[in-house]
Amino acid sequence: MFANALSTVDALSVIDPCNRTGKITIPASFVTVTKGVSDYLKHGGNPPPDVKDLSLCLLYQKGRCNAGSRCNQVHAAPEFVSEIRARASSSKSCCAAHGDVHSSHLDHAKHVAVVKDGSVEVFPLTSFATTPSLETALSRARNGQARVQSSRLCRLHLKGSCKFGRDCKNIHLCPSATPERNAPQFDSAPPALGMAFRSVDITDRCTGPAGTGATAATSTTASAYIAYDCSAATRVDSDAHRLPTGASACDVTPLSVLSIMSEFNSMRGDAEADPLDIMDDDSSGSVGSAIDFGAFVDGLVRCGDVEPMASPQWIA
Repeated sequence: MFANALSTVDALSVIDPCNRTGKITIPASFVTVTKGVSDYLKHGGNPPPDVKDLSLCLLYQKGRCNAGSRCNQVHAAPEFVSEIRARASSSKSCCAAHGDVHSSHLDHAKHVAVVKDGSVEVFPLTSFATTPSLETALSRARNGQARVQSSRLCRLHLKGSCKFGRDCKNIHLCPSATPERNAPQFDSAPPALGMAFRSVDITDRCTGPAGTGATAATSTTASAYIAYDCSAATRVDSDAHRLPTGASACDVTPLSVLSIMSEFNSMRGDAEADPLDIMDDDSSGSVGSAIDFGAFVDGLVRCGDVEPMASPQWIA
């Protein structure tokens, strides 16, 4: 039934729960075909999200798996796996400073700020081990300053029990790492977009067209009016008409709100990113910036019986 399953691949990338360095690569010649391997390869090695990553069968490594070819995990030659584990155990995988084999490229002169409830602790970059989330944070660093939310730190790694290693979706900080006392100063304030969500009370803001003094609730027009300071820069509304620099306010329809939210969602890029981590770094070609959006949110109003969605659902 599974005889030809491995004929299309040279090796498999497999999670070994006993190996903390990340997935291990096992040549196909050391793998016995199982149902789990066959199901994984049915998708050409790129399975949909609901198909779990391949994991090594620990019972097979001990010679005690009774499922045989019906096993949903990977059966690999115990002698090969033992050699890989021996190599991995000769070095630590907690961080670059302690010899993680995947993190030797991390610059000891750089730092990462870990933000929690508005406070900041700064660690040398070498106190971290390479994971995709860390690489993303470094790529988004402003002025060489990378920031991460404490909620993105891998709790299992801090306990020494993360089985995903370099492939973990969270950030790996060394369990024994301590913040630097004389570290570079990092801004503890949240990014502009986060400030907009966290500090603006939008329930009592209501205004009509510029200069009329009318409120949205009493306005006879169909539009929901939003006080929007346009003095800082030229804005663009939902119809792509440029608004004159210096205008004190402009009316924005609900469709515009959705349009702007769509624009800021597109700035996120990474679907798993924390919405409040968006930086105003002019990294996109968007006319709007996080600061612009802060001004926009600052003027959001209640219109009739329709209320704006409470943050952070705006960008959920």
